[in-house]
Amino acid sequence: MIKFFRQFRQRMIKENRVSRYLLYAIGEIVLVVVGILMPSLCPDPKGCANTQNR
Repeated sequence: MIKFFRQFRQRMIKENRVSRYLLYAIGEIVLVVVGILMPSLCPDPKGCANTQNR
């Protein structure tokens, strides 16, 4: 999967598709931010599961 994204990024740079590459970069940044924020919403998964059952 990482190889696919690396090839995609290199192809976009090589073909001078800057706008499409920027869209890809913004999407990647959003995914990283969401991945970082998800654990901060519920640091203790067992505690969050107990509150959902109530």
